[in-house]
Amino acid sequence: MKLRSGTHIDRQLEVNPKSTNEIAQQNASTPLLSLPQEVKNQIYELVLGGHFIHIGQGIIKTNYSFTNVICQAKISEEEAQRNFDSEDPANISEEEAQQDFEPEDPAKWYVEKNEYRHYQCDRDHTYETVNLSLLRTCRQIYGEAKYFPYSTNTFSFIQPGVIKEFTVWLERTSAGYNKAIRSMHIEFVIACFNDEKRWESSIKNLARRLPNVENVNLSLDQRYILNGCRNPTLFEYGRGNRMRSILLSLRTLPIKRATFEITDARGLRESQWSIVPEYEQMFRWTLDEKRVWARYVKEALCQPNK
Repeated sequence: MKLRSGTHIDRQLEVNPKSTNEIAQQNASTPLLSLPQEVKNQIYELVLGGHFIHIGQGIIKTNYSFTNVICQAKISEEEAQRNFDSEDPANISEEEAQQDFEPEDPAKWYVEKNEYRHYQCDRDHTYETVNLSLLRTCRQIYGEAKYFPYSTNTFSFIQPGVIKEFTVWLERTSAGYNKAIRSMHIEFVIACFNDEKRWESSIKNLARRLPNVENVNLSLDQRYILNGCRNPTLFEYGRGNRMRSILLSLRTLPIKRATFEITDARGLRESQWSIVPEYEQMFRWTLDEKRVWARYVKEALCQPNK
């Protein structure tokens, strides 16, 4: 695996099984490789894992490649979930109530402190990328640690096309990297019905090609005019909401932990023309209604018997 200027290019190092034991015996006298395997695994995880990585796509020498950027958000997804679950609609300052264009901001349609937390992660030229130098030190370390960058990091996506290409590429490496991934973050931005179609294809692809994902962090920014059923009771019966079926297609995965927040702030900011008071009252979910939506999906994803 090679990493250059934020670009992820896989060049698999050949490991000859017949010579692996001989190499291990020759390296047994080195301080690192003489350690017990459990200790080495802890070192590999500390060096190669623990990151929240935004995956994008670029072109290098006319070939598509994947870029990676370590997240710079000030709050974690778990903290964002706590904010979403506990934000008190009455607990906002007078300054917050006057922000932006929402005439009824005190009604608290979304959690302001969670908004745009990942927006600058790949726009700052000082961004940090994953360092895989350890894997290039010797053949034995590569053989022992090559799966750690996949199994001990969280991979983040905001573009459905990138998810599809990334999962297909992982599976085609034939090294089992797709089966090593355990943690994902997906930020859905739904501005039109075509977005739902693109996400539907990508999520079904993900669920099929990354079979061992156990932790999912989901964020849905959906223009309220698209919500098929505002009433949470109707939502629970699955009437008229395509995103529900898209999200629940992840239930085929062995999910143990999930976070899920819902907002409509980004879509509103980027499409101020669509803010029609009559439509807002008719279709826009309150923060409490969004919580019902999110709680239902989280509980469904984590059910032991799916």
